[in-house]
Amino acid sequence: RYVVDHGAAHYNVNWGNINIPIKEETFDKVFGCCAKRLWELPRVYVFDGFAGANKRSRRAVRIVTEMAWHHHFVTNMFIRPSPEELADFKPDITIINSNAIFENWKEEGLRSETCVAIDLNRHIGVVTGTQYSGEMKKGVFSIMNYLLPLEGIMSMHCSATVGSKGDTAVFFGLSGTGKTTLSADT
Repeated sequence: RYVVDHGAAHYNVNWGNINIPIKEETFDKVFGCCAKRLWELPRVYVFDGFAGANKRSRRAVRIVTEMAWHHHFVTNMFIRPSPEELADFKPDITIINSNAIFENWKEEGLRSETCVAIDLNRHIGVVTGTQYSGEMKKGVFSIMNYLLPLEGIMSMHCSATVGSKGDTAVFFGLSGTGKTTLSADT
């Protein structure tokens, strides 16, 4: 994935094969390509909700998708707000996702027409050219995992479930190892 190399992120990100630097101008072009496609569609899906169970550190999240099943995925992944919380909802993090193909990827120094990128300074992300729904979740969690330690809060890549007797199990692991499936199976 690409991360905008600008501002505080330039000094705080561990750059390498996972966090590949991208210019802000390139990010804006990819974001614009994705947004243009979404704007032209007869229907898009917007999810407003929260990432993080603790109300003191959670973030309001808006995810705009082209595909209904992507919307369904994030509706199940993140915390759904109450009607009162929706009344004055303002997102802290925004992710947009479309099937748009960014055709100028070679000129912009990207690896392919598929692009997953986040701007940690503006708290926005773009997913384009892929149907893998997990990139929306990973974008939100990447921004959360960047912001929370700056506030002195340890972030964890995990899920949890509460048993019938009030006991709690916490599942740690890499992406795709079944944490969400295990925590939802109660």
